[in-house]
Order: sequence, then C-alpha cells, then structure tokens
Amino acid sequence: MVTIITEYNEGDTQLFEHYWCPLLYKYKDQKVEFIFVDSTSNLNKIAPKLPNVKIKTISKENFISAAFKVSSKAKYDTIVFTKIDLVPTYAAMVAFKQAKKSIINILEGGKIISHPSESPKLIMFDNNITMYSVENE
Repeated sequence: MVTIITEYNEGDTQLFEHYWCPLLYKYKDQKVEFIFVDSTSNLNKIAPKLPNVKIKTISKENFISAAFKVSSKAKYDTIVFTKIDLVPTYAAMVAFKQAKKSIINILEGGKIISHPSESPKLIMFDNNITMYSVENE
C-alpha cells in the first residue's frame, strides 16, 4: 500500500518516541512500511523491532538524495517523503493508502490550518493531505 520515508537526526529522539512510535505500532499489521533515514546511527538503539520498520544509516549524504536511493527498495508503490516533524494525521494515512502508485512529497510547502498557537499545528498541503507539525522540544 504505502511506504513512508522520513529522516532522523540528532535531537529527534523525543519526536520519534512521542509521535512516530504510536504510528509504527498502529500500522504494524497493515500494509504500511516506515523507512527512517538515520544520520546518527542511534535510531537502531531505540526503534521498536517491528516488521514494518526499516532504518537506513547514512553518513554524509543529504536526506533528499539518500531518501531517493532508499525509495528504490521500497516495498510498496506509493511512496511518501516527509520530515520527522511533519507527522501524518489519520486522514493523511487514509489518503496515502488510497493513492495508487504515487510519489507524495511533503517536504515543503503547505499552509497552517489550525490556530497558530496550537501545538501541534495542522498543515494542509496542495494535495489536501493534512499533517501535524510538531516542534523539537
């Protein structure tokens, strides 16, 4: 169904544990693959050992080029590129699963659709996909 590719950098542990781990567990038995491009080599130590989670460690490559290399090994035809602080909402996950052979880039653009003081903020992208924008705490 869908492969979601995101980055993991130094300082992203709390974002990963609070926002991504619940998604990993929720979708562990569904056709959703998560690939984390890790620039720290630390994610293997804290990531849950689930069949739908892959971690690819990179050294000096930037995330975009590494993500595109990793995408060639994706399990599913629909591929979503996102930042670790843009977490898919339930509606986004449904939209991703319904997309057929698509590449969805959530790396830039979007407009805030929730009250600016709310955290996390909801951001709507041109393709009507809503993501939570969470700040590094």
